[in-house]
Amino acid sequence: MSSLLTRLFKYTPRAGRKPLEDFLTECLCYFLERLTTLDKPSLERFISDVLCGPKVPSALRVKISSARSLTWRTQQPIRHAGKLGYLDISLSADDNLILVVENKVNAEFTTRQIPEASEESVGGHENEGWDQLDFYERYLRSKGVLAGLILLTHMRQAPISFLEGQRSENEDGIVFRHVCRWAEVYEWLAQWQLSAASHLARDSEGAFLIRLAREISGFLEDRQMNVSKLSSDDLNLMKAFYAQDIPKKMSNLLLSVRNSILALRTLVTPYGAARTTFDTTNQIVWDWVYCFERELGWFICWGIAGAGRYGPISYDIEFEEPLQAFVVIGSDKREIAAPCELLQSFENSGWRIHELLGNQKLRLVKSVSPENLLQAGEGFNLAFENWATRTVDEGLAILHAAHKEIDKSTCLADPVRSIEGTH
Repeated sequence: MSSLLTRLFKYTPRAGRKPLEDFLTECLCYFLERLTTLDKPSLERFISDVLCGPKVPSALRVKISSARSLTWRTQQPIRHAGKLGYLDISLSADDNLILVVENKVNAEFTTRQIPEASEESVGGHENEGWDQLDFYERYLRSKGVLAGLILLTHMRQAPISFLEGQRSENEDGIVFRHVCRWAEVYEWLAQWQLSAASHLARDSEGAFLIRLAREISGFLEDRQMNVSKLSSDDLNLMKAFYAQDIPKKMSNLLLSVRNSILALRTLVTPYGAARTTFDTTNQIVWDWVYCFERELGWFICWGIAGAGRYGPISYDIEFEEPLQAFVVIGSDKREIAAPCELLQSFENSGWRIHELLGNQKLRLVKSVSPENLLQAGEGFNLAFENWATRTVDEGLAILHAAHKEIDKSTCLADPVRSIEGTH
């Protein structure tokens, strides 16, 4: 059993890869490996009650409980119909694969092209494809044994095809499917820590495992992946939220900000269907505008982040405070080249130059807490509008400077850095 840190270190950051999923995959698998050795009855309850849920086939339970050896792996490579895949977490009983766990926090499912004229394709249509879960299920079915395929997720919803026609028969060749939430894992870990303290805490291995469960639970709390059910406190907050008509107030505020920003003389040829977006997945309210030529895909966006982070427009840029007003400069398609001296001047004026994970591309980010805006004494709406308009105007200065670089030779006298991302 390799150390947890060694397992985490093997992941090389790169564009498009979500390190959070890799991190949680390795942490959970490491915990389950140790749990298998130290507390197998609890492991069996975790699999049947949490990962697989109450409808797990009894034959699958028996395979796990009667196995002489249980082996957990991460990133196990598989081949099927000429395609290569990797299983996030897999469990083998006596060297027979019986359980596959696909971990999704919020990333999209990948799709594999169906091999033309293969026995798995229907007519060999080139425009058809398998998503990850479909690919894994076809692989498991090809083994002709009863197995489980689990989607462990936070916000990402299961494909409709995965939810339809779920079966729990105890037959070989049947793949049992189930969706498990990280919040359910959190709840089980919290309960297990209490029960395990009486019989595991006395030796060092058991005490370490309890501590590891506590650390995983704490991490899930920090990432707000620990709660999936409404509480009485939530319902009271909802009453206040709707009674105060917060969505309408936010829409009116961002509409006013948008009008001020579109009036800026420095905003060159704005285009695109700018609109206020309430992103419940990433807990932000934001708006944006594209500028310059369409093929550049350059944009500036602004808004308020409610959870201190906003994923799709920033590759998980995090703020120091849980509620922040922000402005971000980025690009959909092409890098934004700008002299380092100019970027340095922006850093000196409070902008953050955020390097996207796994490449050398950048985003410019500036943020402020709403409390600081209120100190201006002009009311939050006017203070936010003035701050956002002024900050966008600052950001446009760097876009103008970068736009001038497009017409120059690619061999610039000044070193440049780039700003790019996926909007």
